[in-house]
Amino acid sequence: MKNKNYKIIVTSNGPYLVSGNVPLTKEIIISDKDSYPIKYTETKHYKYKKNYSLCRCGHSKNKPYLNMCTVTIGFIF
Repeated sequence: MKNKNYKIIVTSNGPYLVSGNVPLTKEIIISDKDSYPIKYTETKHYKYKKNYSLCRCGHSKNKPYLNMCTVTIGFIF
């Protein structure tokens, strides 16, 4: 479904700020026998949220969501 209210802001040195009930899924790459990527497969669907922040530093204890770990490691938005 197309939604004109979807919005993702990439902050400088910080998280992705997502708004507008953007759906979020986790996907993995499926490769063939020669290790060439051939498709993506969804492995997880996250609960819809009106607004959320996605961690980019890799230190969040609540991945993929931000838990303010960025402040303690100096990756601040």
